[in-house]
Amino acid sequence: MRFISVMIAAVLMTACANKPVLPENLVQAQAMTDNNLAQAAEQSVAVQDAKQAVISAQKAEEQAQKANRKAEKAAKRAERAQKRAEARAKRAEARREKAAKRAAAKAEKLAKVNEIIEQ
Repeated sequence: MRFISVMIAAVLMTACANKPVLPENLVQAQAMTDNNLAQAAEQSVAVQDAKQAVISAQKAEEQAQKANRKAEKAAKRAERAQKRAEARAKRAEARREKAAKRAAAKAEKLAKVNEIIEQ
């Protein structure tokens, strides 16, 4: 009994192994393989495009940050220049006031001297 079941199994195995590949099955299998390869290629291209887009976005972000840093530095430079100009103007005003006071004091002394001379 056991021998018969082993023989049936052997016959079935050889029948399955020797089954001829039909041309239509081969064409269909080839078409499926080509289709799968095309899909894989499209996915690969899409992945590469996505990676490139991410890299481009990162570069754009870095450039924007760099531009922001430059703008901040320029703003700080302008602010410092403004403060220097204000300080210069304040010193110049103080010099003018001091000179005006000296001139007024001199004029007052001259007026006193002239008054003394006239008397």
